[in-house]
Amino acid sequence: MRTANPTWILSCLSLSGHRERTLDKKSLAMDGTWIREVVMAFVDVPGAAAIHVGSGADGSIWHVGLNHKIYRWNGGGWDPGPDQGLRAHKVAADRDGHPWHIGDNGGIYRWRDGGWREVGHAGALALAAGGREIWHIGKNRNLYRWDGDNNWIRDPLAGDARILAVGADGRAAHVNGHNDLFQQEGSSWKKVFSEVFGMTAFDSVYVISGGGYRLTQLLNGSTSDLGVAAYIAYQDGWLLGELAAGSSGLWGRSGTRHEQVLVWRSDR
Repeated sequence: MRTANPTWILSCLSLSGHRERTLDKKSLAMDGTWIREVVMAFVDVPGAAAIHVGSGADGSIWHVGLNHKIYRWNGGGWDPGPDQGLRAHKVAADRDGHPWHIGDNGGIYRWRDGGWREVGHAGALALAAGGREIWHIGKNRNLYRWDGDNNWIRDPLAGDARILAVGADGRAAHVNGHNDLFQQEGSSWKKVFSEVFGMTAFDSVYVISGGGYRLTQLLNGSTSDLGVAAYIAYQDGWLLGELAAGSSGLWGRSGTRHEQVLVWRSDR
């Protein structure tokens, strides 16, 4: 994995198919000032219009399209995932590559034996997988871990969760309503970062934090600053808050603006 002098590859595709211009060498802050020298390039990604980008514990990358169907990145495009008429809102995948998703009612669905199986907890807000572990944020903002059988076990020490990720080692991390990041340490949780506005995990934890929206890698107790992660594509800026990481790199998604949907990845 490369962390020094990263080259950013940002994929930008509008609903109309219009491709945005490239911002070379600089990153634009919300106040209109240039704040860091980086290298940027926009590329088209087929099927990049997405309402959610998710990670798989097997290193795969998935997204939920505007049609609420799920798709898996194959290295050069998006393969459609299992359908059967259900509408997805969030997606993740377990270590065996089987997708899970949150549906219309906030119910959690698992692909198994050729069909979707609902595994409870209506009102789920987020879903993440890593190692052999599956976690979700419930409608009460508590954290729940799948026991591998057919039950969700609430963690009594974690609450007010807003963002969730699980690393390749199976350790969960969450960001609370105060933008503090906590990582699982045995049966407890350790605060490891503040001012976090976006997070994902795979071989390490990645966060977007601070007033300058820095992208930081957390690994084995150390941190590496990877540069500015947001305010791209338009003069009035994009705010990137959703991340996903896998064996193909670091990905993210921004909300819509000017009928534009942004999906990007970095060459790590």
